[in-house]
Amino acid sequence: MTTADPEARIAALPCWRGKVKLEPLPGGLSNMSFVVDDGRERHVARCGGDIPAHHVFRDRERAASTAAHAAGLSPELIHAEPGVMVIRYIGGRTCTEADLRANIARIVRLLAPCPNSIPSTSSTATPNPAPAPSPSARSRQPA
Repeated sequence: MTTADPEARIAALPCWRGKVKLEPLPGGLSNMSFVVDDGRERHVARCGGDIPAHHVFRDRERAASTAAHAAGLSPELIHAEPGVMVIRYIGGRTCTEADLRANIARIVRLLAPCPNSIPSTSSTATPNPAPAPSPSARSRQPA
């Protein structure tokens, strides 16, 4: 399989617990993303390679995702391999500029502790963490 067929590549990942259904998730700038339902849980699978001209490096993205989850800011990373990253799905919507303006004080309080609470990670973080038995990430998106 090649990245020319991202849906087949995603469906073949070893992290699924059943037959998968994929739904395109629009809006990404540097990834093709899909909501994936494996019959037990929903996840987001993101396909995309490094883009050095834009300083996009997937090993760094993986490390940042792991650190953000540890700080309670993002969903758990379930699986990663070159060109594909799978995280737990959290229902919600993208904040608009108006949402950010209306909730700026809450956002600042949420992010202020980050320099001290996000653990140090390296780009050599474990690429394929085992799936957890239940979702543990929590959404902190302003309502």
